[in-house]
Order: sequence, then structure tokens, then C-alpha cells
Amino acid sequence: MNLRRLAITAAVVATPLGTVLAGPAHADPSKYPPDTVTCDELGTFDIATNGNGAWTPAHATDSTRVLVPYRFHFEFTPVGGTTEAFDQVKPAPKNGRLDFCTFGGTDEEGTFSGSAWVSYTPVRG
Repeated sequence: MNLRRLAITAAVVATPLGTVLAGPAHADPSKYPPDTVTCDELGTFDIATNGNGAWTPAHATDSTRVLVPYRFHFEFTPVGGTTEAFDQVKPAPKNGRLDFCTFGGTDEEGTFSGSAWVSYTPVRG
């Protein structure tokens, strides 16, 4: 996991919006390596994002599922530094397919954790 990219993303989310988050051919291509997320309903799997715009969807690398975020909470603690937290919220969709996912990691720059509330598409056959 690239914590520098995730920390920059968290900073982008704070002003004003941003994005959270190689696999089989059916997953959208991404210039970033996959990140692993753990979701309450969907379980643990890898996602790839392609872009860094406001509310960029994440694509499951093992299926056709797409996660569309509507709320974020990010925390980044640089080594020897103070934790910074960022939140961003927009209205939840009303499709009934909602989940709560977490992700994060640690490297030489510090510790990053994120939470995303998402709407998701069903897997197409």
C-alpha cells in the first residue's frame, strides 16, 4: 500500500474532496497498485481506483463490483508527529446496497487508516 498516496488523498479530501482507494481483465485498469479493504457485508478484497477526482469509485479486482463512496474518515499519523483526521460526507444513496469498509497501513512515513461508507453494485455474471 502506498501510504504517501493515501496521505495525499486524505489532504485532498479535506480541501474539498478526494478519493479513497493489476488484477483480472474485467477490473478497470489503474495506474496505482491495488489496496485491500475489509467491509462489514462484502468481506476482504482488493480494489483499484483510476483517478483522483471527487468521489472516485473503486473497482473490485476480482469481480465486476464497484464501490461508490459517500462518506470518508481518514487519519494519518506521521512518524513522531500528531494525528490528523479528515472527514467528508455527502448524502447516502437509497439503493439499499450499503456497506462500511476500512483500510490502512504503516510504512516509514507513518500510519494511515481510512473508513469509507459505500454503495456497491451487484456482481454481474
